[in-house]
Amino acid sequence: MSLRTLNVHLYTDSLELVRRTWPVIEAKAEEVGVRLFLLFFRTNPTAVNLFSFRAEYPLEQSAGMRRHASDVVRSLGEVVSDKHDGRSLQRNLHALAARHAKYGVQAEDLEDMFECLFVVAKEVLGQVWTKEMEAAWKSVWTGFRLIMEPTLIAATCPFKMGDSELKAIEYLATPQQKLVLSSWKIIARDTRSYGVRLFLKMFQLSPTSLKLFSFANDTPLEESPRLASHAELFMGKLGFIVSHLDIERTTIPYLQSSSALHAELQVEPQHFVLMGKAMLWSWQQGLGDAWTLEVQHAWEKLWVTVETIMKPVLKQARESVSRKKMRELEVMFSKKRD
Repeated sequence: MSLRTLNVHLYTDSLELVRRTWPVIEAKAEEVGVRLFLLFFRTNPTAVNLFSFRAEYPLEQSAGMRRHASDVVRSLGEVVSDKHDGRSLQRNLHALAARHAKYGVQAEDLEDMFECLFVVAKEVLGQVWTKEMEAAWKSVWTGFRLIMEPTLIAATCPFKMGDSELKAIEYLATPQQKLVLSSWKIIARDTRSYGVRLFLKMFQLSPTSLKLFSFANDTPLEESPRLASHAELFMGKLGFIVSHLDIERTTIPYLQSSSALHAELQVEPQHFVLMGKAMLWSWQQGLGDAWTLEVQHAWEKLWVTVETIMKPVLKQARESVSRKKMRELEVMFSKKRD
């Protein structure tokens, strides 16, 4: 969905339906906000560390959380009630995302928060929550999320690609996107198995790559809970990319941010190639007859796109890490001389 399509999509009956129900939500702003955050923290226990009230227990009685929860609901209400044009709506959403990015909020947190909002809204609205209303809420909040995500993601990555590098990116055509999405639906049923198989194959192709991971000494490796956890984390991030195939403003900064993070972990460009080979092999083993030549080509092209975006940023980030280490060594040696 392009931003142009998204603007039209938001200014439809869906947005009007949400606006019509929002006064019910806003009238119970504190109650809705508290229930929203408590559900969010149950879903993501570590997320509480993002907030100033993290040490206030029990949370449901925290005055700080109640104030913040009410403010969040009212801020969302201001966006929902925005009667201006699409550009105004986008500016407000980008500003909202930018404020939260300063506190370490990530795109995944935003997605989880909106999922929790659906649950709480359904409970609060009661009989008003029809199938039509549910579809409208999902439509509007998905649209809001897709506008906010690039701002959140870009804030986590100080490294950018040059214009020539951006022009070199070859995106998947619509038929290839559909092939990736349809095969991912099968893969998503058992991400742990697909992910673990992928990493085991990568270690088979390059035994030295195992030393990059905290579970390197776990035996037997195929039964390592830490390997399984890391594999599921990788599959979750890959799923995020797959669900945003046609939204370049989200996928590019997301991959750039991920690449910069991996530079700190001593990842090198050839590891992306290994990962791609292992991924294709794992998919082939799991999909069986569904792994056609067309599906293979679609996933190959997707991974080439991933590499094209991540490698330049990895290079920049690795150079930055090297300079940082050199400065640390210089400081250390100067102290010894003193």
